[in-house]
Amino acid sequence: MISLLHVALCCVATGGVVAPPRALPREPVIISTAWLARHGAERNVVVLAVLHSEDEFRRGHIPAARFIDYGAITTTRDGLATELPDAARLRQVFVSAGVTDASRVIVYSDMPLMASRAFFSLEYLGQRHAAILDGGLKTWQAQGGRVVTDAPVVRPGTLTTHEHSELIADAAWIQSHLESPHVALVDTRSDVEYRGAGERHGMPSLGHIPGARQRSNVTMKLAEPTTVEMTSPPHVGRASPGGSEPMGRLPRASWALWEDDVAAV
Repeated sequence: MISLLHVALCCVATGGVVAPPRALPREPVIISTAWLARHGAERNVVVLAVLHSEDEFRRGHIPAARFIDYGAITTTRDGLATELPDAARLRQVFVSAGVTDASRVIVYSDMPLMASRAFFSLEYLGQRHAAILDGGLKTWQAQGGRVVTDAPVVRPGTLTTHEHSELIADAAWIQSHLESPHVALVDTRSDVEYRGAGERHGMPSLGHIPGARQRSNVTMKLAEPTTVEMTSPPHVGRASPGGSEPMGRLPRASWALWEDDVAAV
């Protein structure tokens, strides 16, 4: 289950620039299962199920959903897992799933972090019409949505958009913005990783970046399913006032790179 806070932190505020709220003339980044039930058959709507394996996909998915292998939108680089692949590889993954420049892409997963990673990947590629399905497959089924096991016939799409490298923050960028009143660093790792007392997936942690505030991804999930019906977009998303600075950046190599380059606390 995904909350507005979860998406805001995972997709916007991780190492991000915090800007004053303003009305954003754009589509919501979270959509309800009711919205999908009404609009899912429209020609420009592309539903992506981000999972670890095709076996999961075959066990049941939302009608017309296309399978995206989570491993295809992450990579291992310099011994660090879940890094962002190069733009050409990412583009091919989504093109193969039928995504175009104008597609209204609806992403869901059994794990919120996987859905938000796919959302960010599309943002990075410049596809500006993606959203996350609130509640995912579980809420879809709970509200009477049909589940199928057959894979749809997919016609490859075309993505001519350009990647937004400004959405990626390296250690040098973070170091130079540590004292900025316009920057908030949010650490979404577990308590032990934040305190420097543990590791995850074989990646030890010595602490956190100075000034970073913790919002663990574990605690940012809603305990019970809920549906968010968006009548106006939340103040998280794709442009900051003036359009010159992104509201959020994803740290390149995240904490592990910072440990190599800069002292921890």
